[in-house]
Amino acid sequence: MNTKKGWKALVLSFFVPGLGQVYARQFKKGILLYILFFLIVFGSRFISYTFSIYIVAVFIAISYLLYNLVGGYKSVRKWKDYEPKKYDKWYFYVLIVFIHMSFFNFLPRIINELTPINLAMIPTPSMDPTLQVGDFLAFKKEKNIKRGEVLVFKYPKDFKTIYIKRCVGLSGDSLQIINSHVFVNGDTLQNMPEFKFRFLVSTNGESIDPSFFEEQSINDYFELRGGKYYVQMTLNQAEKLRHIGLIEDIKIDLMQKGEGDRMIFPEIYKDTWNADYYGSIYIPKSGDIIKLTRENIGLYSKVIEYENESVIIEDSVVLIDGKQVSEYKVKDNYYFVLGDSRHNSEDSRYWGFLPEKLIVGKVMYIYWSKKFDRIGKEII
Repeated sequence: MNTKKGWKALVLSFFVPGLGQVYARQFKKGILLYILFFLIVFGSRFISYTFSIYIVAVFIAISYLLYNLVGGYKSVRKWKDYEPKKYDKWYFYVLIVFIHMSFFNFLPRIINELTPINLAMIPTPSMDPTLQVGDFLAFKKEKNIKRGEVLVFKYPKDFKTIYIKRCVGLSGDSLQIINSHVFVNGDTLQNMPEFKFRFLVSTNGESIDPSFFEEQSINDYFELRGGKYYVQMTLNQAEKLRHIGLIEDIKIDLMQKGEGDRMIFPEIYKDTWNADYYGSIYIPKSGDIIKLTRENIGLYSKVIEYENESVIIEDSVVLIDGKQVSEYKVKDNYYFVLGDSRHNSEDSRYWGFLPEKLIVGKVMYIYWSKKFDRIGKEII
C-alpha cells in the first residue's frame, strides 16, 4: 500500500481544475470538474452584460476553484492509502499540467470567437479621460451603432490591430470640424463626455514637479524648455491649473483654419485641412451612388479599394476589374470615429472612414483598473 499527500492534491488542483480529484483516484469526477470549469468560463461570457453580473460570475468562478482545492485535499485525506495504478506516476501529472497550460494559451482566442462578450485592455491614452492606460474593459459584439458610442474595431490599415474610438459620425451624415468642435448635419454633438485637448502651459521659468501633474490626474505631458509644456488635459483641468502660482499662461494649442497637415485624410486636402479644421465630408452608406469627380475621388478611393479586389485609380480615372466607371454604388456602411484625447489620437481624420465590417463591438464597462474608483464604470 502507498500513501498519497493532501498538499499534492492542492497543488494539482491549483494548476488544473479536477486534477486533484484524479490524483485522489476519483478519475470520472476529476474529468467532470474539468469540463465544468470551461462551462463556467464560457458561460460568464454569455451573461456579463453589466458589471454587477460580471462580479457574480467572478464570485462563482472563485468559489468553484476553492471547491476544487478543498475537494481534492479532502478526498486524498479520506483515501490516502491506495494500490498504485499504471497511470499513477509523477510524469503523468506533469504531462497533464503541460497540456492544460498549452491549451490555456489558445483558450482566450477560442472564447473570443465563440462568445458575445469579449475583454480588452487600453494600451494608449488616445481615449483619455474616458478610457485610461491600464483600464481593462468588457465589450459586446454588436453592430447596431449609435452616435456617441465607443467602438472596438479592426484597424482599417491592417485589418488586425484592435482600435477603440468614439463614433461621432454615422452612415449618411455630413461632418465638419471647426475650431476642434465637431458638427454633424450642421449641429454640434450633444450629451458627449469631457474631451482632452493639447494646451501650451507656461510657468514663471520653473519646472513643474511631476508629482504636481499626478495630483491633478494629468498623465500626458511633454516639457519643452524655458518652463513651457505641452499638456493633454480637459477644459476643467486647465481651469484648475490657472490658479496655481507658478503658472503664468495656459492656452489651447489649436491649428489655424486653412493650415495644412501632411498626415490628414484624404491626401488631396493635406494643404488646407487639419485635426482642428476638417471637412465638410459626407460619410457614405450602403446603397449610395456616388458620382466620381476629380474633387471627390481622393475622399472615396479607399472605400472603392476596400470593397473591390482589382482597383486602379489614376488622376480622375477609376478602373474596377479593368472597367472604367464614372459612378460607384457603395456596398458597406461607414462611420467616422475620433479619440476622446483629440490631439493625441490616430483616428478617422488620418486614415478615413471606418467600414462596418471591421467593427467588432461596443464598450460596456471597465472591469479592472489601476485606479480603484474606475472599476465598474459604465462607458458612455
